Amino acid sequence: MSRILHTVNKSASAPALDLAKCALAENDALLFIENGVNAIIENSLSAKALEPLSQNHSLYCLKADIQARGLSRMVPEWVQVIDYDGFVQLTEQHTKTLSWF
Repeated sequence: MSRILHTVNKSASAPALDLAKCALAENDALLFIENGVNAIIENSLSAKALEPLSQNHSLYCLKADIQARGLSRMVPEWVQVIDYDGFVQLTEQHTKTLSWF
């Protein structure tokens, strides 16, 4: 079975986020990087829309991008914060990577 790592690198207002959500299949993961981390800020509209996805999918954000934006205390508990090594592991665990801009 093909497993896809979806990466979102733009803010929550970008249509890429909606497209990524629609494209998620079983065993896929969603990783927020660069400005995409703004989508998972606790209690934001986009985070509230994303939270149900955490029931069936793994959601991640890149620690360096969270820290660079001063958002370390604003990451919901249902999002896993990973470092660059974790990012590499995700790419190894998934057969494909799809970037949403």
